[in-house]
Amino acid sequence: MTMLLLSLFLFLSFAAGVTAPEDVYVGDWDGLLDRLDGLLNRFDGVFDRLDKLYAVLKAIASNVAPVPPSWVLAALLLFCWYSSAARRLAAAWKFLSRWVESVAPANSWWSRALVWCVVFVNRLLQPFRIEDWDARVHAADQRVAAAEQQAADAIRRAEEAAANAEQKQQEAAASLARITAICEQKKPLIATLQQQNATLQQQIARLMQGTTSEG
Repeated sequence: MTMLLLSLFLFLSFAAGVTAPEDVYVGDWDGLLDRLDGLLNRFDGVFDRLDKLYAVLKAIASNVAPVPPSWVLAALLLFCWYSSAARRLAAAWKFLSRWVESVAPANSWWSRALVWCVVFVNRLLQPFRIEDWDARVHAADQRVAAAEQQAADAIRRAEEAAANAEQKQQEAAASLARITAICEQKKPLIATLQQQNATLQQQIARLMQGTTSEG
């Protein structure tokens, strides 16, 4: 019985095209009537899809020897039909959740409990919603862009640090060259001072010898 009700619920949600319930608002009776009017027009598409599934099963049965038993064909039919069941169930349940939240009385504990249960199931079905997948892809793209921006900033900072280090190295080399040039310029003066120092030491030595001989 539960599977029958679930099949009916999914069949009606598929026929109504409930895939993005954000476009339907409770209280928008014109939109709701248009949706109900389009429900009848969508049954032709549903029957066409069933005919295609039946044609696929007939092709499988005609190309397989021996012919698969009926339960195998039924399992294939259920698999083909319920391949998008989670997506459609999540979309239809979101529409049901919004409707229950809008019509449930707020002064009754059982209504609050019912709304809580419906909203809780709606949150459990959230990963299967197509409209949430687009948001997830967009969020993932934003994270990738942010990571690329961070990597670009890190590369830029590394290049700036390398440029600063190279500039400091060039400044140090220039300072060393200036110091070397100054030292080269001072070498004659140092040599002259050393020669004068040696002359003074010789004079002091002769004076000391003359003083000693006089004594």
